[in-house]
Order: sequence, then structure tokens, then C-alpha cells
Amino acid sequence: GLAKAPGNGLRGGRLMKRVAQHFIGVDLHKTVLQYCVVDGRGDIVHEQRVTIAPDAAGAAVFDEFLPWHTGCRVAVEAVGMNRWFVNGLVERGFPVVVADPIKLNLKVLGKKTDKRDAREIARRLWLGDIDRDAKTWYPDDEVYGDRKLARTRQDLMVQRQHLSNQIKALLRAYNVSPPAKTLHSKSGIKGLLAMRLVNDQLTRSLHELTNAMAAMAAGVEALKDEIEARVAADPRMHAAMVQLPSMGAVSVLTLLSELGDAGRFRDAKAVASSGGMVPRVYQSADTSHHGRLTKRGNRGLRFILGQWAVRLMGASAAVAVWARQKRKRLHVNKVRMALARKLLIGVWVMLTRGEVFNLKLCLGN
Repeated sequence: GLAKAPGNGLRGGRLMKRVAQHFIGVDLHKTVLQYCVVDGRGDIVHEQRVTIAPDAAGAAVFDEFLPWHTGCRVAVEAVGMNRWFVNGLVERGFPVVVADPIKLNLKVLGKKTDKRDAREIARRLWLGDIDRDAKTWYPDDEVYGDRKLARTRQDLMVQRQHLSNQIKALLRAYNVSPPAKTLHSKSGIKGLLAMRLVNDQLTRSLHELTNAMAAMAAGVEALKDEIEARVAADPRMHAAMVQLPSMGAVSVLTLLSELGDAGRFRDAKAVASSGGMVPRVYQSADTSHHGRLTKRGNRGLRFILGQWAVRLMGASAAVAVWARQKRKRLHVNKVRMALARKLLIGVWVMLTRGEVFNLKLCLGN
């Protein structure tokens, strides 16, 4: 379930440049797209702006690319609403490159328009710059579905806490004690629904907030059950949950889906960089400064690794000893992220080499 999506496992730009006859850069938006076609000499042969019809009628946009179907490559930026477009191209046999917008850095041109963006994407695809410096991994629908499952549960938990805070503020305004320490528990919800405040308006507000919080809590539990069933049915995820200490089904699914295809990273530094857990570097001539973490990468991956590190620092004697030595000269948050990076590299080694996860080796013992 963590394999690369078809059409994204492309080799270096130089080889593809010799094979491809046309290079198409696409600047995609919700209702329109601008595309530019460059030939093998780097000359623009066609460019056009196309309106995207809603729903199934939007598939007509792919007809625009049929004249260049044979011997072409298409590049599009990695944006949240492009999956229908990338999947549609792949299904029709187009080789697709998904580019990281930050690494493309199209705004550096000064004057930013859809036409200039499409031209620049096509030009960089022709030159091989995107393959070399800006290509990003595109997860298939199965991995994307696992990510959304874990992220949706996390979003519901955040919203549940937001509603809980609103209820506590309402009760505090009238110096009323909550019926339970955890408001979204069964006893807490039952107690809140039995409460009556000073007038009907406030009581109605309290009960509506409570019902909304109860619905969020039910959704969180339902998604947890779904995730546990998903992990139990997947041999790779189940094996990871058995090997990784202090990791449950939710954490394992989040970690593996956010990490994606571990084989795409060339070394340990690359996998650490994907989570934004490498220091910022400022270098000029003889001056070199290493600063805070870049935090440029997958936020979900960095979050789950940080949570895992916190659990291990409290549950593992070996980790506690390692952390105490680091705490003598580093803040606890730096120690936590240093541990998170070691854990990520350990998981990467486990997935790519087929080795059993070894916590002692992660710690350098």
C-alpha cells in the first residue's frame, strides 16, 4: 500500500530529455488551467488557457493534451486540489512529474502570471531542473486515503477540544463546576445535558455545544476503530506495530502513511530532511552557521515522531538515560527532536533493509 504511484517513478531528466519530444508545463487552479508546450529544442510550440468544467464534465480538459500524447512529459505543481488531474493524466498514459512549489520558487521571476508560470514549469522540465531539484513524491490513492484517515481523526480531536473549551468558559462565567474532568466522556456528556443554567438561552447553548462535542467524540472513536482494523489487515503495518515500542495502530498508520515510500530516500540525511528535522545552514565563504530546524517538510510526520519521542522518554529506561545525558547541555525540546530524528532513521532502516527495529542502535548504544 506504500508503493509509488504510476508515472512518478521517473528517472533522471537527461535520459527523459532525449526520449521525450514535448514538455508540457501546467499551472493548475480550481476553475482554469494554463499550459505551455515546449519542443525538444526548448521552443514554445503551443500555449493556452482552458476553463475546467465542474464534476465529471471536467474530464474534457484532458482532450487538450491528446495532440502531444506520444513522446511527451507533463509537469504540474503539488497543490491540494490536483489529484483528479494527475490521476486523470496517469490513467491516460501521460508521464507526469509532480513538482514542489517551494523548490520551483516561481515568484522569483518578479512578475508572476499564469502564463509565465506555465512557461517556466515547461522550460525547467525541458532542462531537467525539475527532475534534479524540484520533483516531489506523489502518493497513490491508498496511501493518500490512509493519510486522510489519520488526519481527519486528528482534526476531529482538535475540534472536540475547541468545543470543550467553549463549554468550560460558559460554565466558568457562572461559577459552575464541570460534571466531569473529561467533558467528552460518557459521564461528562450525560452530566452536561442534565444541567440547567440561569435561563433557557444559555441552557440551549450549553446543550447544543454538548451535542456537537458528543458527535465529534463519536467520530473520533469510529475512526480509531477503522484505523485499528486497517492496520490489523495490512501485514506490513501490523509487523511495524509489533516491532516499534510504544506505538499503537493510530501512530503506526500515521507514521507509515506520512513517510510514504521509504525507498525513495537516498540516505539518512534525506529522510530526516523530509520531516524538516535538519538544521538550517547559512554558509558564505569561510562563514558557516547551523541554526534551528528547517521545519520544511511533512508536518504530520514530524508531529507523530515528536509524540513518539515523548512517550519513549517516559516509558523506556534506555531512552531516559540517553535523554538525561543530553539534557545537561540541551533544552528538553531539542532533546525530543534529536530523538525523533534518530527514530525516523531507525524506521527508515527497518523499512528499506528489512531489519528488525533496534532502539539501542537508534540511540547509538
